[in-house]
Amino acid sequence: YKFNLDVARVGVEISDPMIGQLRLKWWYDAVSNIGTGKVPNHPTVVILNRVFSQYNLDPAVLQSVVEAYVEQLIMARHINLAGLLSNLDKTLGRLSELIIHIIDGVCSDEAVKAGFHIARASGLSNLIRNLPKTISRGRVYIPEDICCSEAVSTLDLMELNSQRLLSSGVIKVIRAIVEVAEDELHQGRKLRNFIDRSTRPVLLTGTIAGQELAAIKASGFDPR
Repeated sequence: YKFNLDVARVGVEISDPMIGQLRLKWWYDAVSNIGTGKVPNHPTVVILNRVFSQYNLDPAVLQSVVEAYVEQLIMARHINLAGLLSNLDKTLGRLSELIIHIIDGVCSDEAVKAGFHIARASGLSNLIRNLPKTISRGRVYIPEDICCSEAVSTLDLMELNSQRLLSSGVIKVIRAIVEVAEDELHQGRKLRNFIDRSTRPVLLTGTIAGQELAAIKASGFDPR
């Protein structure tokens, strides 16, 4: 999770895509050296190197996660919701699957499916929470199809970077994302009873996502 936080932070805090790509390149090279004895002296990478060596894991998983974040950074915006969910599967979903594999060597289908659903819910709640910051840096991660359905433009979304009351269209867009996140959360929780107790703690991120989504709803769908 710390690895994902460090890598995902690049797309939130960096406004220049070139600088962002350089930082992600550093992460790609760092995880590529896992198991070679040449990892950089970075606390997150050092721990990853230890864990991957202990469980004989392939660092290609982490490389693919970084690549997915690069893809998102270059694209800047997804055309549709399916594209956004696919990117979440390639990042948080893959990491969730990796953690489940470490905890439960069997890695049951139910556990993996639940992990992907919870990962999507967490990713969407993070997206909403970070909207004011990403919008201020000129990055719009809300899919175009959701905005088009509510006739909301990129200019309208700039309201999130102001003190003005949000228009009904922007509120509807955020509500739509919250509803998708809640559905993913529900789908993940339905599988809980089919998952081994030792694996269930991996799904605790769903509790955090649920709390964040509830807070967003209580605020009138205003994440500022």
